[in-house]
Amino acid sequence: MVYTLIVFVICAALCGVCAYIRKKNVSFNYKLISKILVISLLVISMLKAIAADGFTIVINGGEIYGVESDKTDIFESIIRCGLLATECLIFTSLILDNKSVKWILSRISLPFITLSLVYFYFSVSYFTNPASFGMYFIPPVLAAILLTFEYAIVFAICLGIHLFDKAKLETKEEKIATIKLGIISQLVCIPFLVFGAIFGSTSLEMSVMSPAHIGWIVSIPVVYCVIYFLFKNENKDIKLAMLAVMCFFLMIHMTSSFKVGYQTNRLPLQLCNLAPYIFVLLLFVRKKSLFNWIYVANPVGAIVAVFTLADRDFIFCFWMIHYLVEHLYVFIIPILFVTFGVFERPSIKQLLKDYFIWFSIYFGVCLLFNCIHNGLVYPNAGIEWINDVNFFYLLDCPVKDVLPFYSALEFIKINLFGQEFFLGYIGFIYVVFSALSFLLYYIQEGIFKLTEIIKNRKTKVANN
Repeated sequence: MVYTLIVFVICAALCGVCAYIRKKNVSFNYKLISKILVISLLVISMLKAIAADGFTIVINGGEIYGVESDKTDIFESIIRCGLLATECLIFTSLILDNKSVKWILSRISLPFITLSLVYFYFSVSYFTNPASFGMYFIPPVLAAILLTFEYAIVFAICLGIHLFDKAKLETKEEKIATIKLGIISQLVCIPFLVFGAIFGSTSLEMSVMSPAHIGWIVSIPVVYCVIYFLFKNENKDIKLAMLAVMCFFLMIHMTSSFKVGYQTNRLPLQLCNLAPYIFVLLLFVRKKSLFNWIYVANPVGAIVAVFTLADRDFIFCFWMIHYLVEHLYVFIIPILFVTFGVFERPSIKQLLKDYFIWFSIYFGVCLLFNCIHNGLVYPNAGIEWINDVNFFYLLDCPVKDVLPFYSALEFIKINLFGQEFFLGYIGFIYVVFSALSFLLYYIQEGIFKLTEIIKNRKTKVANN
């Protein structure tokens, strides 16, 4: 009850301060305060994403890790969806000043977060519930405090926009673009815990080439096409806003993989796990050479993950949903960076240089970390959360049983820091992944050139 009282007092105080500022016309640096609040909110959101959370065990008829659950919480599910979408829209203000984003935060998010305060007592109880999963170095009291300040900051930012930076949509095109941005942002930003809370357990198993697996494979290009065609005629700011929402959502989504505890093999060093953080970095630092690498490398990594299906479980289970959502966006976001005009398509000359520089750095870091960790740290740790790792699968191949020539790759054995690995297998991974990356590049180029030919023909016909 005390946290509910605190958040209501803070929000009431914010209303009073804002009313006083407007009445007395007090000058203050709104933009600076806004930036500080947004950055603070980003830090709090990342910490909350890994905190122990009782919502992990809200399964609508089923169990997770042996904990039975026969309930759901539709209001909390709705609140979590709306809150995450609001935050991702707020984070876009760090990279662009867009009136569609402001309009949504002022006219939609402000009433939403205000109404959500009514349910805050129940929302905060999930973080003070001892029967939950998460990173326990963030104690329940701190998690509850984080949630309290999260609500207060979101309310403050939305209220500030409404009072001091309100946007007005003047044309029909602006209104349509804003509606599309708001709806798709909400559909994109669905927390993965919500799926289990709403749909519960299911006997629909996600195994290789099962109906569920085929449906997921088909959904990836469908989702890309829907987003692309909805926004292809919008201005660059709207496209960038949509892309930023997806990037920030994916970063928080990836961070929440620690929601059920920390293990060293969950560190974001697998290519697809590292991708969300690179995507967000590229929003701020437009490093073209780095983008050229992830433009082909991340979709290839996602394709491999999609077809080999490293995680196999029932479709709405905790890890399965996390796996599906992560690789869906890891595949489509690099392509949207190009089709939305944030980066230009690299030439083959640029790609050859940039790809091998960045890929070699990443490859070397993974190999060195694997060897040092497994050879020196893991054998002597004696701690449950320090386990052996196999980043980029450089030490062992998860599908070696289907490779008849795998034994031939074990001809040279190297020992580094006490960890053994096979030089032939390492070289095989480097060469094959690079070959797949450049194959994908030529496929993408072919598709782009084909669409350009079709577009030019349509233009020619229209002119005639």
